[in-house]
Amino acid sequence: MFQKSTSRILLFISCLLSFSAPAFAEETVSPQPAEQQAMTTAPQDQPSLPPAMKEKLDQELAAMIGTSGAKVPGVSVILYKDGKDVYEGAFGRRRIDYANPANNYPMTTDSLFRVASLSKLYTTLGVMQLVDEGAIDLDADASQYLGFNLRHPAYPDTPITVRMIASHTSGVRDSAGYFLPPYQPISSLFYRTSPAYCVYTQAPGSYFTYANLNFGLLGTIIEKVSGQRFDEYERTHILKDLETDADFFPAKMPYETWQRLGSIYRGTGGYYATADKPRTYQPTTDNIYGYSLAGYQIGSNGTLFGPQGALRISVKGLGNTLEMLMNDGWFHGKQVVSANSIQEMTKAQWIYNGHNGGTFGGTLLSYGLGMYQIDGGSTARVCRDAHVDLVGHTGEAYGALTGLFFQPGTRNGFAYIINGEAMSESAGHGQFSGNLIWEENVMNLLCQAMLSK
Repeated sequence: MFQKSTSRILLFISCLLSFSAPAFAEETVSPQPAEQQAMTTAPQDQPSLPPAMKEKLDQELAAMIGTSGAKVPGVSVILYKDGKDVYEGAFGRRRIDYANPANNYPMTTDSLFRVASLSKLYTTLGVMQLVDEGAIDLDADASQYLGFNLRHPAYPDTPITVRMIASHTSGVRDSAGYFLPPYQPISSLFYRTSPAYCVYTQAPGSYFTYANLNFGLLGTIIEKVSGQRFDEYERTHILKDLETDADFFPAKMPYETWQRLGSIYRGTGGYYATADKPRTYQPTTDNIYGYSLAGYQIGSNGTLFGPQGALRISVKGLGNTLEMLMNDGWFHGKQVVSANSIQEMTKAQWIYNGHNGGTFGGTLLSYGLGMYQIDGGSTARVCRDAHVDLVGHTGEAYGALTGLFFQPGTRNGFAYIINGEAMSESAGHGQFSGNLIWEENVMNLLCQAMLSK
């Protein structure tokens, strides 16, 4: 969805994480039911899908796999109705090796992928957990947590609050970058004439611009307040509470989990890896992107572990998160965050009024805290023939397309991971909304299933 932002901003970090290879000859990536599909059937005492709808999901998801047009190398989905997991499906491949087909690994529902901007939801959960503990005040001046004075030079008397940062109304922009090496403090980006600030006519709190750097600031705040490195806090609090094999730092994954990490792909007629390229060894924990972590000062640079987009997680892990969100912050008897925090995240903190922000072609018309709302009758809609209001977040980077959404006031929702695209995003415009064609295809199908009776 955020084709103008997350996949194109900042060649610096893209170069660190991306890989290229020569174009391959045409090869159809076909699903093999016994090997590449993982389905579950709900017990009889739980909600279930009509058999015809399950068959439709199986067939149409399988038909998305290929190497041309609006095809993808792999897709995994999970669907909830009335709070119950009623369908899981995985098709295609998580790893592709044209030279050695024995290394072609199937997509599974526990395959992990870098989920791009969907990571922002998890960073926000970390902030809200600290809000629940009384360690962070959403409406406090963020400077008191960051340890440096965060002020727009044109509005020196206007505090930039944590709420503004988490809702992209802070006045911060990505023009100065949103990844810094371990030795460079995030404060170094915010000097008087820095391009990290918006134009002088847009006061903090008044204008929405989607910016990854906001979440580098939130990552820094989490480190400062908790005393833990950002990835460690998320691993030992949010992800642990959600009982999810996931991580912002793949080097820290248990080896068995790391082996299930899939690659992100692009390519027409054949795919090449763009992120998390296949390798035979797990990265070491003493460095990140080739930078030594020795001497890193916790709280100095929250951009380091990608709070804006570097979480690796499976669609089953996304399902655990859905359950928690739809149950007012509770998961398996534990309250991960409070019901009030879920309400703050899911309600609109900013609403487009025609001139107070950018909308990415009509796909972002309101935003909460690390989540946004979809009006089922707007250009942001994801269901073609029904008015379905949703709240959640998408992700898009390096060819990956991800999403997690639920219907407010219900316990119906879905999540998906697509690990690549067979044509350029510039040619992938949607047919009935401002979304990309791949997003329309998978979310329209999942909405139909979610509404089926």
